Amino acid sequence: MQSIKYLQLQTENNMNKEERIKRIKEITDKKTEWKQQIPWKGSLEPMPVYDIPLDLLVYNKYNGRILSRTKSLENQKQKIDVESDSSVALKVIYKFNGH
Repeated sequence: MQSIKYLQLQTENNMNKEERIKRIKEITDKKTEWKQQIPWKGSLEPMPVYDIPLDLLVYNKYNGRILSRTKSLENQKQKIDVESDSSVALKVIYKFNGH
């Protein structure tokens, strides 16, 4: 697992959503030999696996592990914006995950 400092450094580049989508698309448009069997519509289907750099990923603030906490913060008018202020969002999410 990557350290908090590493992830914070990775998000300091402030890559916007469109840039991340473009770079991920460039990766997923390439053919991959890696496959993983995934349950899909009642059977196991081989799905392509890609190596996506961590700096292209953002947290899902509605992930089941932290959903009730993020919703509670939002109900208190606190904003968790993983797109424009990653460092603040990371601190809140890390706190929820016991880091």
